[in-house]
Amino acid sequence: MRIEELRVGDLVCTDGGDAQPIRWISGRYVIAQGKNAPVLIPAGAMGAGLPERDLRVSRQHRMLVRSRIAERMFGTHEVLIPAVKLAGLGGIRLDSTPALLRYVHLMLDSHDIIIANGVPSESLYFGEQAVGKLPNSNCHEILDVFAELRLNPSRAIEFARPVPNARQQARLVARHLKNKRDMVEMSLR
Repeated sequence: MRIEELRVGDLVCTDGGDAQPIRWISGRYVIAQGKNAPVLIPAGAMGAGLPERDLRVSRQHRMLVRSRIAERMFGTHEVLIPAVKLAGLGGIRLDSTPALLRYVHLMLDSHDIIIANGVPSESLYFGEQAVGKLPNSNCHEILDVFAELRLNPSRAIEFARPVPNARQQARLVARHLKNKRDMVEMSLR
């Protein structure tokens, strides 16, 4: 199903194999240039046939990297990396082709790994970065749905997987380039 067709209450597949209901979903149209230019992840760029079709995501949208390199670097084979940091791997690049583009964000009961065009990526993480990028109306809607965030704003939402710092992300990508390794190794599932 296309993300544009999803609604609150619909079930989405998580990387763990279960289905989670969408608690909040919203989209907005932008001119896909400058800071709004998406990252194009060509079919097959992340590993054997992943994604299944070209995928466009916002720069800050985190993709799951599942690899032995991540395991050696971080002690876990799964980490989340912003899509823009993957530029240069397998043809992943900023797509500055002028176009009207709709970014769609969805939240589950917790931050989770969902499947987009066959490749694992994150659901919306409602942290400082999202609050700064989303329209105020979206933030108010989210706080209405997730009342616990309004009642306890200091409550930290946990990431579904570790998120290395910027320097570590650059090293991870450089090692994948140097060793010509897939970003998503299916054998590690």
